Amino acid sequence: MATFDELSKSMAAERSEIVSPDEPVSHQPSSDVPPKGAILSARDREELRQRVGEARARTKELVDRYLASSARLTVALARYRESASVREETRAALRDTVAQYAHLLRALGEPPERTLVLIKTAFGEAALHQSDESRAALDEVVKWIVDAYFAA
Repeated sequence: MATFDELSKSMAAERSEIVSPDEPVSHQPSSDVPPKGAILSARDREELRQRVGEARARTKELVDRYLASSARLTVALARYRESASVREETRAALRDTVAQYAHLLRALGEPPERTLVLIKTAFGEAALHQSDESRAALDEVVKWIVDAYFAA
């Protein structure tokens, strides 16, 4: 069984190692818990009661932190799902509009090269900043143009 001094030192070490809200939390139980059935002195019992109180307070703190984190994640996931849905709807509308534009230009007698230049110009006017995402979108638009122009 641990002496008072040993328990005091271990508790001081535990207090100095309190986890900040940004640090990961260990889920390992304390190793200086007296063995089950051990006879405890009044000091040991008081020390354990104090540690129980500290563990309870830390538990409440972590429950609050966990629930807040879970709530933020739920909101973030809902926003992501909504954004993904809007993105896919907009992508489908863009694909249909690009196809219609290519069909109309072909009906006017524009050659495929000119059709490609006209649609790429419209794209460039809308996408003022070059990025990996805009280049990937332009690649898709070019594919849709070619598919629509030569579809009969």
